[in-house]
Amino acid sequence: MSSLHAALIDLWENEPALVALMPAEQVYTGRIPVGVAMPCASMDQPSMSGRMRSNDADYADVSLRLSVWSETYAAGQAIADAIERALSNRTLDYDDCRVLDFRHESTSSEREEEPEDRAWRFVIQFSALRIRARTH
Repeated sequence: MSSLHAALIDLWENEPALVALMPAEQVYTGRIPVGVAMPCASMDQPSMSGRMRSNDADYADVSLRLSVWSETYAAGQAIADAIERALSNRTLDYDDCRVLDFRHESTSSEREEEPEDRAWRFVIQFSALRIRARTH
């Protein structure tokens, strides 16, 4: 489990609106294990770009993608909306990093038609600035 993942789970557990829709235990890093009940979500950090350095810190633009799986469109949309409200403009601290100003980039949805799935998938994209203190 990455430190950013742990910080996001901590935030999730302290957001009653999110917990009411989907407990934090249903959020995974990478692939969702087979047999997990819906709703559930996975998170990954697809890229880090725009790296810069100063005497005191390293800076990078980071992206975060959350994929939410639900049985109905309404349930998935409610979770996606709650995630957007909970993360937008937030600052998270973990280890020697600070992630500033989560910005909601987009939300998309699609219906999976495979007979074993038949689920809705919502993809919520965020970007943010990560600052890591440099040790001298």
